[in-house]
Amino acid sequence: MLNSNFILDPFDILILKSFLFALTKLTTSLPISLCQEINEVGHALAKEQNIIAKLEDIAHRNPELKQCYETAYLKLQKNYKTQELVRPQQRENAESQRQILLDNVLIATLTEIDPKAGATERREQIKLEYNTPSPHC
Repeated sequence: MLNSNFILDPFDILILKSFLFALTKLTTSLPISLCQEINEVGHALAKEQNIIAKLEDIAHRNPELKQCYETAYLKLQKNYKTQELVRPQQRENAESQRQILLDNVLIATLTEIDPKAGATERREQIKLEYNTPSPHC
């Protein structure tokens, strides 16, 4: 479990969820080199190093992942803007839920040998749902 002082802000969670959602939408496997980089991010998070921005870099180096990531990011960003208007008590509860999500699900997914399969398997836990007009992104 991570130190309670290591808290990701809503923007970090937006990036993480967008990235994980994009993984679930891929129709092809990622190259091993990208999987290894994703694993490195997961291990760094487990060591309480915030390198979330690297996920954006990884997403932009694979055309299909980039398209899915950008679609997810734009759709999930609407929820992020809504969260900024939440009352303080609700915000504290949301922060606690984000920490549990990070501890139990996100790190485990990012450190999987096949992060795409891990994200797909944990889709419900990550709550990666939004209305998509088509099955692809």
